[in-house]
Amino acid sequence: MVLIALIMDFATGKVSNKLIIIGLLLGFFIPYIQDKKGNIIGFLLGAAAPVAILLLVFMIGGIGAGDIKLFAVIGGFIGVQGVLKCMITAFVIGAVISFVKILVYKNFFLCFHNIIRYLSQTYNTKKFQIYEREKSNTIHFTLPMFISILIYIVIW
Repeated sequence: MVLIALIMDFATGKVSNKLIIIGLLLGFFIPYIQDKKGNIIGFLLGAAAPVAILLLVFMIGGIGAGDIKLFAVIGGFIGVQGVLKCMITAFVIGAVISFVKILVYKNFFLCFHNIIRYLSQTYNTKKFQIYEREKSNTIHFTLPMFISILIYIVIW
């Protein structure tokens, strides 16, 4: 599922809601198909945890809605603890990729200035703002997500 989402994201810049729905349905029904007792509460908590945790990050423009929905699918399959491990891993990998992009595009001071300006505006207005960033510094977050799933499968 995450590999398909990665390909979609690089091709179109979005993760299809149809893929998300299929993923959620599979995550819910596969345990029943495999003659294992499904854990509805575990599925729901695993799917809901990323939404609850990442909502604020989404509201300020730090992550896309498709990425959160994809984390919900992942959480439905591997539960709360698994999705939390994947989220932390993905954010670390995303930070490394972003830092490399900053070095490649040589715009560290511009990024630093934008962050300081954002924090200052947020502090002065006491309201979270949408974080405006340079297009060259955005990443397809499905890539760190995909890598985090591979790490999860191999290590955990």
